[in-house]
Amino acid sequence: MLLMGAATVLIGLLPSGETIGLAAPILLIVLRFLQGLAVGGEWSSAALFVVEHAPPNKRGFYSLAQTLGTTFGLLLATLTFLVIGLSISDAAFASWGWRIPFVLSAVLVAVGMWVRLGVTDTPVFKDAMTKAEHAKAAKAPVRELFANQGKEVFLAAGAVLMWLSFFYMGAVYLTNYGTTALGIEKNTMLTIQFVAIAGCITGQVIGARLSDRVGRRTILLVGNGAAVLWAFVLFPLVDTARPVVIGLALTVTLFVVGLSNAATTVFLPETFRTAYRSTGTGVSFNIGSVVAGAIPPIIAAPILADYGSIGLSIMLALLAAVAVVSVVAMRETSKESLYDHDHAQVEEEDVAVVPPVTA
Repeated sequence: MLLMGAATVLIGLLPSGETIGLAAPILLIVLRFLQGLAVGGEWSSAALFVVEHAPPNKRGFYSLAQTLGTTFGLLLATLTFLVIGLSISDAAFASWGWRIPFVLSAVLVAVGMWVRLGVTDTPVFKDAMTKAEHAKAAKAPVRELFANQGKEVFLAAGAVLMWLSFFYMGAVYLTNYGTTALGIEKNTMLTIQFVAIAGCITGQVIGARLSDRVGRRTILLVGNGAAVLWAFVLFPLVDTARPVVIGLALTVTLFVVGLSNAATTVFLPETFRTAYRSTGTGVSFNIGSVVAGAIPPIIAAPILADYGSIGLSIMLALLAAVAVVSVVAMRETSKESLYDHDHAQVEEEDVAVVPPVTA
């Protein structure tokens, strides 16, 4: 959290290229790298922290604390940029106004650290540490993770491909696409993004609550399956260049993102054993982030130039299809215990009821 906060504030204070030359973009990339490093550790830890504190039948609902925290942060950031954009001229915004939200984030970091330092370790973690006093604790969690649950790592990474790719395309790429390619005014696109993020929040609440009732896999299959089809509807709607239609397209996109995002926030921690739950959740999430969150925005421009928007639709549909296949291959976890000794007890009972082999 401190790393993310420091990097964000420093971006707001970064001298311009006119002042320090080539060092400016280099330092910006370094600070963005540090932000990514911070997210890589924070997302997974925050997710399992909430899930391990939750009652067994409300883990999906409790995971909203982490899920909505991320989305409300984006909503607040969008609102801040919109207010600043409406308050000052475009020239002033480009010169110094864009720095204000980055510097103001220092307040959120201070509040976040105050909350973080006041909470204790989860009951599941404490139980695991008690058992570790009488057994060998995991000294190489990454190695043990891939040795014991390597398949789950890649399946979990595949399960997040849809919502990560649709999120970055819907909340980031298409906002820029609307202003540069379609000529829509910047504040109009920010307003559209604000409404679409509200749609994402709605999807998250519905997805989290229903995942406790019907299971994580069901919600993910519905969300990822719908995304395969929606990928071919999204860009034709956006290309109309009509703000109301674009707003509808992005709102539906982020609503579908919210459904799957909420389910995976609880699904990933439940998939891995306590000894390397944080590692498993983090590694799988970040593999998915690289494939779906980093690569699509980079290759989107050349794909659009060579094949048009249908190329982007095919790319998103393929990622959503991989997510569907991954979820199909995973087990349902909503009714499973997070305590490792419960799993061990079940395995012992299963072995006990196997009849002896006779000649």
